[in-house]
Amino acid sequence: LPARILVPPGAVVPDPNASEEVFRQFLQRWKGVLKRFEGWHYFHNFFGDSAQPHDSHSSVKRCSHYGQMRFRGELFICMSLLGKLRGEQVCRVITAVVAVMRGFLPAELIDFALSDAGVLRIPPAPMDACLLAELHFSKYEMTTRMLLRPRDRAEELRLDHDVGKGFDCQEGLFHSCEFWRLRVLSQIAASECDAGTVSRWADQDLRVWSASAHESFCRLQALDNRSLTLPRSFSGPPSQYAKALSLLRAADQEGAWPSTSKGRKPLIRDDE
Repeated sequence: LPARILVPPGAVVPDPNASEEVFRQFLQRWKGVLKRFEGWHYFHNFFGDSAQPHDSHSSVKRCSHYGQMRFRGELFICMSLLGKLRGEQVCRVITAVVAVMRGFLPAELIDFALSDAGVLRIPPAPMDACLLAELHFSKYEMTTRMLLRPRDRAEELRLDHDVGKGFDCQEGLFHSCEFWRLRVLSQIAASECDAGTVSRWADQDLRVWSASAHESFCRLQALDNRSLTLPRSFSGPPSQYAKALSLLRAADQEGAWPSTSKGRKPLIRDDE
């Protein structure tokens, strides 16, 4: 991601060559925002319009700063996310992260969107800035254990993956893939410098969506935090419920409640 879209519009882009302290503070904030996604959360707002909280409980093992690179004089910041998410869903994570870093939305919105009660439509960011670096297949009945990405034999053994499984191990392939990730990142940076797709999205579409998302977030937060009180003029039940309430009170006073089952009776507690 271009570093200039990770600061508020008009702000000075942090550069380690200009001020290490300013850049350190920027990284601290950046890492704090990414850290909010780690662990088990409800990702229904990141799965698409049809997802529900009960079927979206998923895990992100790592969401962290991956490093920075300079291309054609422009600074790019890299993030790494390892979790049970598809590409489009990761792009929705990027939308929330960039909106918070730009100051369009508060960081608390991420926690709200990851909660089971949060409802917020989050559109995906352009996939132009993303690459699928790893594809894991977990064990299933002890028959599958694969990691799809270029790696050398020593790394396969260190990661406890079956040697040769999940990647074509033809002679010389690992050597030709050396530094492959850096070359792909350089290609992504070159495309952004030429086309500016992500930068235009951050300046235009993201800004428009953030305004409506912030309004929805504040409205839902107000509803969640509201306290309900009875009107001061309340003196009795509505007439439609008066008879039913009097019968219930009479049954309670006379001990005329119907008996319950033996199994359920120990669970019933008499409260004064």
